[in-house]
Amino acid sequence: MGAKAKSNARKGKNCRVALVGAGAIGSAMGPMVARGRRVDSAVIIDPDFYEARNYGGQNVLPEEMGRGKASVLARKMRQINPRMKIQAIRAAVEDVPLGLLRADAILGCLDNRGARRFLNQAAQYLRVDYIDAGVEPSSMLARVNVYHPGSDQPCLQCAWSDADYALLEAVYPCQRNSKGHGANNVPLALATLAASLQSIELEKVLEGRWEEVLVGKQVTLCLLPHTLHVTRFERNPSCRCRHEAWEVSTLKLRNDCTFEELLRRTNGESVSAEGGSFIRTLVCQGCSQRRQLLRAPLTALATGRPARSRNA
Repeated sequence: MGAKAKSNARKGKNCRVALVGAGAIGSAMGPMVARGRRVDSAVIIDPDFYEARNYGGQNVLPEEMGRGKASVLARKMRQINPRMKIQAIRAAVEDVPLGLLRADAILGCLDNRGARRFLNQAAQYLRVDYIDAGVEPSSMLARVNVYHPGSDQPCLQCAWSDADYALLEAVYPCQRNSKGHGANNVPLALATLAASLQSIELEKVLEGRWEEVLVGKQVTLCLLPHTLHVTRFERNPSCRCRHEAWEVSTLKLRNDCTFEELLRRTNGESVSAEGGSFIRTLVCQGCSQRRQLLRAPLTALATGRPARSRNA
């Protein structure tokens, strides 16, 4: 669906967003989403709990320590907007079915490249606009990117080199160091600035103001020298991301669903387990007896078929 068609489709209706990451940027972004004029439904995804080391750099209260980040943020958003429908999911985004990311916009508030890569690919499959924000505390940088999925549009990975892929497992300052202690935490003011940039782009996307949206661009604020940089990206024909749309559907299956039953239910459509593998063997920890089978990992399951005939 083109930008103009998307603009027309959103007129006169409220929208749904997927907020992925409830840490430094996400904890500041959530209340902004709840106060938005067009959003009436949201899903929040984060696998972690708030810890004492998060207090200085994330929008969290002392009594919220030890609680799941997604549920805490959801509660705050409901207090701001009681009419908003909010689903909190305590899981890594790689373990969440693609159907739960289906929204009018995906907000990436993540702190590692691996999760960003997964979210970028999911946005392409679902044809959902992806607004990604980030910070670099040592240089006091805050930035925002907007990716409008399509076969001819640049994505996050279009700008990645081999060196970027080699850094997929890099640990960022807001993550634990090797001793299990927080490193240089992100200042809350810097995270809030990044969330503000992201919130402004979200409003423009949902209102269909495409001539103003940062599609294929990045805005970076450098607060030490007080400079602003705008970078433009182009579609990379060698990009490792698959710039294709999927028709993703949701199936209600039992937890012990076998692969044979899954194939019967999907009526010949393709089956994908993005970020996971199918279970082939069960081993009893007591007697070491092995049982061969083929079972789908339901946490990462998506079904559908490529929809290349659709307009991007």
